Amino acid sequence: MVTNTTTSPTEPADKSPAYTPTEDQSELIGQLAAWQAKVGKPDTTFARDHLSFSASVWSRIQSGEYFNMVKAPAAVFAALRKDLRRIEREQAIAARHAGAEYFAFDDFKAVFAAVDECRAKNLSDPDRLITFLADTGGGKTRLCGRLHEEEGAIVVQAREAWKTSYFNCLRDFCDAVGIDTRANSNKGAMELEIVAALNKRRHILAVDEAEFFGAQSLNLIKLILNSTPSVVILCAIPEAFARWNRANWHEARQIRRRTHVLIHQELIHPSEAARFLVASPAKAVAREAAPLLAAALSLLRLRPCSPERAQHRHRS
Repeated sequence: MVTNTTTSPTEPADKSPAYTPTEDQSELIGQLAAWQAKVGKPDTTFARDHLSFSASVWSRIQSGEYFNMVKAPAAVFAALRKDLRRIEREQAIAARHAGAEYFAFDDFKAVFAAVDECRAKNLSDPDRLITFLADTGGGKTRLCGRLHEEEGAIVVQAREAWKTSYFNCLRDFCDAVGIDTRANSNKGAMELEIVAALNKRRHILAVDEAEFFGAQSLNLIKLILNSTPSVVILCAIPEAFARWNRANWHEARQIRRRTHVLIHQELIHPSEAARFLVASPAKAVAREAAPLLAAALSLLRLRPCSPERAQHRHRS
């Protein structure tokens, strides 16, 4: 996502014949308008979240008026093409993280509360990292999707290649924030572009499968926290999180110093399991089964999970 610019990428044009977009250019505008209709956002919100132009410029682009106000309409269409590619990438990521049923366990509520707390911090405070640890199947991917849907979070999917290739990490971050890396293979330049993109406004950055971090990838998170106003959420498996803390102890220590809260998902309390069943689609059956399941889980002595306890006990 990018924030809008209220100025044109080109200088005002002298008087000239009215510009008529080509068929491809008209199709590009139509594709963007179709995405706007699909996500259901008014011009102001759509331009702010997805375009390189302000809402008023986007309105003039759709009417065709804007192309007679600039010297190089081709530059406008180049920016719009980048915006369209970025939207398509965002929607592809969202599709992967959406679709599953979501149930607001206390741990998930604690993450959303921590996001609000971090957004309220002064821009000079770098302690804006939220770490969420949960076992396989604990809802980490779905949580990232919910953060994207409700908070507009940028979701980055970590990969095993990050452990040995910092370039792969940078390229994935660039793709997520809408930077075209095809013509750039310089790591330092890519870092600067990521920082510049995230400095345009306060973003929420959610990293799924964060157990694949290497030392340099951890330093990138530190750079983002130090140099941008972003709120960062790392989602990882507890055992893998412990491993990369040991393997990269110096870098991990620097990250822990910038942690607002570490939330470690515990075993589900029987009362939460019962509430989940009652809230599920098969409500008629669930209402009868919930007390039985709760009683069975009680025999296993599963512990309750409190977001307050998680925040205070696990805070770094």
